[in-house]
Amino acid sequence: MKVIDNVVWIATEDGLYRADLLKQGGFSKPARVSEPVSASYLMHMNDSLSLLSTFDEEHYFVNLKNKTFEPLPFPINTVNSSYYSGENDIWLASNEGLILLQKNLFYPITTPDQQTFTEAITEDTVRYIIYHCTMGNLYKAKNSSINGGESTRVLSLPNGYFQALAYGSKGLWAANAFSVYLIVDDKISRQWDFESHGRFIHDIVLDNKENLWLSQAGNDQVTSISSNLEVKRYPVPLKSESVVNCVREGEKGIYVASNGADGYLFFKSHTESAFTNISIPVDFETHGDFNVTDIVTTDSLVWLATSEGLIRYNGHSLQRLDLGDAYSHLPVKTVKVLQPGYLLFNNSFGLFRYNIATNDYWRYDESNGLPSNTITTRGIYVDHHGRVWIGTSVGLALSNEPLMHDRTTLSPKFTSAKINGVEQMFTRGLKVPFGRVLHHQHVVYFFSVG
Repeated sequence: MKVIDNVVWIATEDGLYRADLLKQGGFSKPARVSEPVSASYLMHMNDSLSLLSTFDEEHYFVNLKNKTFEPLPFPINTVNSSYYSGENDIWLASNEGLILLQKNLFYPITTPDQQTFTEAITEDTVRYIIYHCTMGNLYKAKNSSINGGESTRVLSLPNGYFQALAYGSKGLWAANAFSVYLIVDDKISRQWDFESHGRFIHDIVLDNKENLWLSQAGNDQVTSISSNLEVKRYPVPLKSESVVNCVREGEKGIYVASNGADGYLFFKSHTESAFTNISIPVDFETHGDFNVTDIVTTDSLVWLATSEGLIRYNGHSLQRLDLGDAYSHLPVKTVKVLQPGYLLFNNSFGLFRYNIATNDYWRYDESNGLPSNTITTRGIYVDHHGRVWIGTSVGLALSNEPLMHDRTTLSPKFTSAKINGVEQMFTRGLKVPFGRVLHHQHVVYFFSVG
């Protein structure tokens, strides 16, 4: 039973009832406001929302003012009690054990063709529009979406293959198969065809002077379209069987990522006309061809997304990030700067946020609302609001808040123990027979969160 704003709410095995507190004392006759559910507990969360638990498997978010009931999207067997923490977490005491419910950090962006591989993402920061593409279609979503949203189709090229996007002052740039398109007001304004120079164009990027840099397999030159729409080419001393994976801008010039232990990184200053191999020996064991698929720079460091994990390059040495046995050696496809001092990158376990100064990291996956843990090669984008857009193998998702807003983890408190099967409570310490602490089969610890 709960009293909220002079109303008595009563959870019974026959449903949820309401009774008004009367000015002259007492309360009105209770009236049922729900279906006849076997209610066990009513937890008030905020002015508009409560959680009604039941002795069955279905439980409800309730708007007490509007008398609307929305079931939880999953069954939980018999919830006896619930608690709403200051961190906005919901704790449920159920027949399945203690269950923690947290608000999703990511929400899906729906498109007409659902569950489709997201190739690339970019943003028009003037009109607050996010563009993203699948193999066959280009979409846009209004960048004011909260808790998800919808995209509309802008352009379809049935015989094409969208792979990369970039947005600048001239409009939207899109790489599709062998061509690059300039799209203005959602219509193709101009096309450049590079079929005679190599295979598909799989990546494009704009530098701070609005030069567009192309990555094209089968081409040992890097092509750019200058700010005055002039095509320029710069030779790269690629090794045999190597390709240009991506081009990225740093503070002092342009980097090219490739594959091969002796030719994975190239550089040219803004004034030079050709790229130089700046790869240094890979001093750790590799599994197959060493492949660099993305680059980002912070201060004097270059961060490489590679087939051997996330690598720190300072011009003199390579250092693989130590993320423990589970994550350190997994391939990383893409890396981006979240904000100064923090990186975002992916591996097969999902999305990671990394603190450069402390080496701490946070992992986000399907349990946080991502459509899939498989994040695509151009599938991480940080918009000008600081929100993160994630392209996965089954669609696009958006963070509902900047990922820098950490949720505090509650500190566990030791409250009781079982010694040789006998539960013992304590307040001033606990006496344990000599040697028993070392034998875990005899000692079981219980923790409560406070």
